[in-house]
Amino acid sequence: PIISAYEYELLDRFEERAKAAYREKMAQEKAEKAVQKKEQAIQEKERAVEQREKAMKEKMEKATKDIVQNMLKKKMDKKLIQEITGLTMKEIDVLGQN
Repeated sequence: PIISAYEYELLDRFEERAKAAYREKMAQEKAEKAVQKKEQAIQEKERAVEQREKAMKEKMEKATKDIVQNMLKKKMDKKLIQEITGLTMKEIDVLGQN
């Protein structure tokens, strides 16, 4: 069949629009993937920070426990230990039993 010049022009315009839409969609998908990748990196960093904070807290608790036990061995007053460490008497008593 014979296609007129006008119809060729319409087909070209349609093809150009389809290509532009495809490029736009690909760019959007690429941007979305980049955002997802950054979000994953942020989440990984947050998990690493949480793990370090947890480890630091555990070390601090162990150090406090060791210090309190040493204070008790030296027969320091429990009230003074409480003031220094901020622990409750019950916590100090439990540490003294270990």
